[in-house]
Amino acid sequence: MCLSGSRDLVREDGSYVYFIAGGVLAPTATPRTANSRVLPAGCNLYLSHEGTITLIARLAKSDIKDWEVGLNEANVTPEGRFLVFTSHRVLTADDTRSEGPAQVYRYDSQSRALV
Repeated sequence: MCLSGSRDLVREDGSYVYFIAGGVLAPTATPRTANSRVLPAGCNLYLSHEGTITLIARLAKSDIKDWEVGLNEANVTPEGRFLVFTSHRVLTADDTRSEGPAQVYRYDSQSRALV
């Protein structure tokens, strides 16, 4: 198990579930860094929706405390489409820094875009 006591973010009707898991659960998704380097299994952020599991991002070890807190540090919109969260890892190609201070990210489940 990647995290003990982590809290999933769930739309009220259960149709969108954002969660953390160790390893690769989405068979076609391999976690990569923003510069496309393949990452080993670790704490990965996923979305489960309509029977499909989608890899959103691989989180930094320093992000674990945020996910143990759950809804205080990340949030999902009422309809489940958007997830807003922080990470210390570089998750988008436009960010050229190394891992460091937390940045705020928004995931759009319809376009599968992370900004």
